[in-house]
Amino acid sequence: MKGYEENPFPDEPLTDGLLFVVIDGGRQDMMSNPEYMPNLNSRVEDGVYMEVRTNPLTMTAICIKEMATGVPSRPNEALDNFKPTHPGSLDGWNLLVDHDADNDGTADNNLGIIGDYVWKYLYPDREKVPFSKHRYGHADYYLGDEEAFVTLNNWISGEIPEGYEKSPNAIITHLSGLDSVGHRYMADSDEYREKLLWLYGYLEEIFSIVPDNWTVVVTSDHGLTETGQHGSPEEIIRQTPAFMWGPNIKKGVVIKDMIQRDLATLPSILFSLPLPHAVHGQIPLDAFDISEEKRQAYEEWNWKAAVERNNWFKDNNLPYVEGLSKDEIEWDKLPEDELGIRSIDVWISIIAIFVSSILVYRIFKSSENTKISANQAGLGF
Repeated sequence: MKGYEENPFPDEPLTDGLLFVVIDGGRQDMMSNPEYMPNLNSRVEDGVYMEVRTNPLTMTAICIKEMATGVPSRPNEALDNFKPTHPGSLDGWNLLVDHDADNDGTADNNLGIIGDYVWKYLYPDREKVPFSKHRYGHADYYLGDEEAFVTLNNWISGEIPEGYEKSPNAIITHLSGLDSVGHRYMADSDEYREKLLWLYGYLEEIFSIVPDNWTVVVTSDHGLTETGQHGSPEEIIRQTPAFMWGPNIKKGVVIKDMIQRDLATLPSILFSLPLPHAVHGQIPLDAFDISEEKRQAYEEWNWKAAVERNNWFKDNNLPYVEGLSKDEIEWDKLPEDELGIRSIDVWISIIAIFVSSILVYRIFKSSENTKISANQAGLGF
């Protein structure tokens, strides 16, 4: 099995390039407020606004991994918030790096990544993907983003990254400063609002030089509470915005009820790439200005990939949905699977708690505590 569904229109990409911007810690209510990002919001008239919901574990690495790979994260992955592990499956970005539709021995597109190092661990092959690091810890409110904008300007203007032969036509840019400001000063602060306005100004300069035949996507990995926190399933954190405009994108459209993994389908449809079976996401077809015939073909393509994934689950004794068929599209039958919890994850947790409780009991029993205290300690733990 190849692990993907061939694109129904392999020779008809919807774009020639893609700028994918992630604003770390960008609250939906504030990024969508024209007071702070006026031109970005006015671009909805020429593009699409998408309401996106994250995984309940709203940590940066988990959110980035899901929007990049389309694979649900598991709770234990929150322990690797700065070094996410790629699930090892195909995704749209690594297909973008290798896909050679005309069989001339050279990949059709070139991907470059700027900014936060969480992306570096998801796509570590530096021979194929140039990575320009621009983050210096949680005390870095401006320097990293300033450097990121310089590199981004150079790459969009055609500069070739050192050690490579071509400038990238697909650029992921992760700007981390806003999240750092939110943690330090809280999201309900003048410093947070000033940082938003600062980002808006620099982004507008970048948008002015993006080629007309490129698509632009601006989103955030997660929101923040009023006190500048994230990592819990509060709705204010799980709600994120996504703005998209460019060739073959509808104008003035709002799409609701998307999940973050849906963003992982964008490289495949935009660049006419195959769609990996592992991507747990639905293509936001309402965002694209395409014929009804193409829309139907794309949805069938998306559904076939979902059925193949379900079949793989069945063959590998994993939870699956009975009775799915490629002949009938039934999205409502698929589980939401927000956390990707496997049965083995639950049993490991139960066994770990049980063993730990016994250890606590024995420690208390071996000391001067009474047996009653030992029982209470073990059960309490």
